[in-house]
Amino acid sequence: MDVSKKHKLECVDVNAHLHTPYSFSAFDKLTDALDRAVNENVKVVGINDFYSMDGYKEWNDGCIQRKLFPLFNIEFISLQEEDQAAGIRVNDPNNPGRTYLSGKGLAYPIDLPEPYASQLANVRAESNAQVKTMCGKLNDVLASFDAPFRLDFDLIEKTLTKGSIRERHLAKALRIAAYAHFNNDKAAIAKFFETIFGGKALKSNVDDLAAVENEIRGNLLKAGGAAFVRKHSCRWTRYARSSWPPGASRPTRSWRTMRRADSPTSNRTS
Repeated sequence: MDVSKKHKLECVDVNAHLHTPYSFSAFDKLTDALDRAVNENVKVVGINDFYSMDGYKEWNDGCIQRKLFPLFNIEFISLQEEDQAAGIRVNDPNNPGRTYLSGKGLAYPIDLPEPYASQLANVRAESNAQVKTMCGKLNDVLASFDAPFRLDFDLIEKTLTKGSIRERHLAKALRIAAYAHFNNDKAAIAKFFETIFGGKALKSNVDDLAAVENEIRGNLLKAGGAAFVRKHSCRWTRYARSSWPPGASRPTRSWRTMRRADSPTSNRTS
C-alpha cells in the first residue's frame, strides 16, 4: 500500500488570531466569529483576546458544536521604555517601544497558578484604569465644546464589554451617543464630529460605523489626540522578558501583520 495515500495530509484554512467581545471585536457575539468561520470553510480557529482568557469555555463549546478545531491564545500590549526613548519600533510601526506579545497554544481547560493569575488580573485592572482616565479626558473635550451629553464609564463597561474595556469601546460609545442625540441626522452628526475634531471634517460616510469609530480614535484617543492617555510600563512588561506562564509558547519580537481580524479568513492577524 502506498503510505503517502494512507496518511494523506489535508491542508485546511486556519485563523489563529481572532479577538472576541471578551476584549474587543468586530463581532457582536463570540459565536458570530465561529459561524463565519464555518461559512468560509475555516477549520482551525484561535481565540486571541487582550489580557483575558474568560472566553475560552464559550469558544471551546462553540467549536465543538460546529466541528471546528479550537486554539487558545492570549495577547498583551507592553511598553518597553528603553526602546521608546531610543525610537526603536518593535512590532508596532507607529509606536516606538510598544510590543505586542501573544501566548499561543495554551492548554484548555487552563488553571493559571499564582503569581500568574494575580499578575494577569493586575494587568487588566491597569488597562481598564487607563481607559477610565481616557474617558474622563474625553468628557473634558465634550464639555469644552458644550456638547449636549457626556459618557458614563461604568455604563460603558456594563453594557458594551465583558469586563475588559478598551479605547475602541469609548469610540463606539461616543458614536452611539452622538447618533442617538442627533436622531441619526447625518448632517448634524458630521458637524458635531467636525467640531470636536477641532475643525477637521469627518472623512467617513456616517453610515460606515466602524470607519467613524476609527476616526474618533485617530482624532481624539490616539497619540496627539486631546483625550490620549499614555500607556506606562507595568509589572508584566518586566516579567515577560524573563519567563512566561506554563502552557504558553515563548513570545517573540518579530514583526506582525497589522491588520484587523474582522473575518476568520486564513492568514489574518489583528
